[in-house]
Amino acid sequence: MRDNLHTDEFRSFVQAFLRDNAQNDVSLVMDTSKLDSVSKSMKIINTLYPITIACALLICALINSLSVLHSIKDAAIMRSLGSSKKIVRTVMTAEQCLLCIIGILLGICAIIVLRGTGIFKVIGQLAVFSFVYFLVALSSSMICIALSTGSDILTLLQARE
Repeated sequence: MRDNLHTDEFRSFVQAFLRDNAQNDVSLVMDTSKLDSVSKSMKIINTLYPITIACALLICALINSLSVLHSIKDAAIMRSLGSSKKIVRTVMTAEQCLLCIIGILLGICAIIVLRGTGIFKVIGQLAVFSFVYFLVALSSSMICIALSTGSDILTLLQARE
């Protein structure tokens, strides 16, 4: 069998065959030596998958925070030109959201190129991860923007890069 989708059909076929040929002393032998290594590999994958997701989300939050910290002087310039804190925060958050959406779309395009039509097998997981990634990026950006633009203009202009 090439896949496990037809296991029940195979089992019923074998049982019917054995019932019909009970007088022939037919016995089936199944080699399960490779099954143990496959189950161990699946346990490792199931353990590492959440850890990998958590690391990717943590990296997302750190990159967005660094991007916001890099643009503190831009926020100071906007504030010195007369923009309110709310407008500066909105503009910086929109910038981070746009960067995140572009990154998600580029990632989806890369998966399409690498997997072709195989993307339909993982589209649900991809959608959930993209949504969670966007929420983490948005929340980390908003927190960092709120913390960094809360100071007065002179403090923001003195920030080192």
